[in-house]
Amino acid sequence: MKVVLMLMGLCVLASGCSPLQRSAYEARSGLIFVGGFVLYYDSEAPLSYQTLTHNERPDDVVSVGEVMGDSCQHGLSIPIIFSATDRLSVSGAKGDGSYKKALLHIKEQHPDLIGLYDVKVDVHKWSILTYSRECTVVVAQGFTHPSADESLRISFK
Repeated sequence: MKVVLMLMGLCVLASGCSPLQRSAYEARSGLIFVGGFVLYYDSEAPLSYQTLTHNERPDDVVSVGEVMGDSCQHGLSIPIIFSATDRLSVSGAKGDGSYKKALLHIKEQHPDLIGLYDVKVDVHKWSILTYSRECTVVVAQGFTHPSADESLRISFK
């Protein structure tokens, strides 16, 4: 009986210590990283965006072609103490690197746009010394209705 209880306990412990299963899709925030003591942080970033494919777009639309928009976050980290074993800095971040702002840029360039499909997103990171920039770039195929009126136009606001 003791052996059975010990085996059951061992199985319970082993199952509790097994690595967690990761789901096939996990949304990761694209917030810019700043280290040390953060004095100011006002930044937005992309999380997730669902879009149409070529086969799901409406039949009675006209393709506008490729459209592109971007949005950026900026960060600054100033070292206070810098040694071989420890680094202390003061930092901050500002900017709107969200899909919303990137889509607003697309809408500003193409006011007649009523929809997007085949959306591709890229993140461009750039840094030099204490400054960093992280931009979300949205590239998509746009479409419009041949006789689009204001009621059909999409709003990204």
